[in-house]
Order: sequence, then structure tokens, then C-alpha cells
Amino acid sequence: MPMLFFYIAMGVEQVLLKEKPAKLLEISMSGSRYGRLASDCQARARTVKPRIDRIDLSEELKGPSKPYDNILPLETLDHPETLEVYDIILTADLLERLDGDTARQLVERLCEKVAKLLLVIAPHGAPSEEIFKSAGVDFHCHTLDAVPEKARVISVFPKRAQNSKNKGGGVK
Repeated sequence: MPMLFFYIAMGVEQVLLKEKPAKLLEISMSGSRYGRLASDCQARARTVKPRIDRIDLSEELKGPSKPYDNILPLETLDHPETLEVYDIILTADLLERLDGDTARQLVERLCEKVAKLLLVIAPHGAPSEEIFKSAGVDFHCHTLDAVPEKARVISVFPKRAQNSKNKGGGVK
């Protein structure tokens, strides 16, 4: 897994350096790797420190934990409408654990809470691209096949008509 994370991190890093999110939500079981990566990218880009929140799927983080500003309870995923809007929501180890319909519904609801993009990190082949098609969102899938354990980084773009306050934030 460490070698695979290296390749995934390079793709995530490019997105974070380009988009410079002021608010990021990480939903994962991955220690604090993605949060530290986001914090490091903002320091290198010399932008304002982003607010980084996390929903910890492993439920190991209970209180304040660097680099996170807030650790939100796992139950937040049952009611994503309670989330505020984030520039980027990054998920890892999530959608592939859900059945197709539940994953589609979560993608739809998370897209309502993202200003720029939903970044999904998943093993190759899961979740099915049909989830994103049936959710009615634009997406781009990049397969990382340079290492034996293939993975995908999927950029999901919320529909601008549904998120009209993000003028000029379309797919580039």
C-alpha cells in the first residue's frame, strides 16, 4: 500500500495545488495522510491555510487531531445535508464499501455540498462508473496502473445548474 499511496498522492497533490481549496473535507480510513498532504500543498502554494475537516471511517480519531480543524462524527454521512459547503470533498475507502444505490445517493448528496469537486480514491473496478452516470454528474476517471495494486482517482464535478453560486467554476 505505501507504493500505491505514493502514486495516488501525486494525483491528489496536483489537484490540491491547482484548486487551492480554502475548505476541504476528507472522508477516509487513511490515518491523516490526505490531511497532511492538503496542509503541505497549501504551505507550498503560499496560500491561506485551508480549513481541513474529516469524517473518520475508522472512528479512531475522537478529538482534535492535527492537521484537522474538526473531526465530524461518522453519523454525519447519514445526514450529509447537515454539512456545510466545501471546496473539495475527498473520499478514500468509502464508495467501494457501499452497495450501488447507496453509493449513488451519497455521491448525489455530497455533490450538493461541494463547490469545486468531489475527489474519489478507490480500487480499480469499484465503484462502478454507473454510479456516477446514474447520479447525473460529470466525472473523469484516471486509473493508476503503474503498480500491481491498481487504483483509480475519480474527479466528480457537481452540476453547475444545481450549484449556481459557483459562477465560472465549470469543468476545465
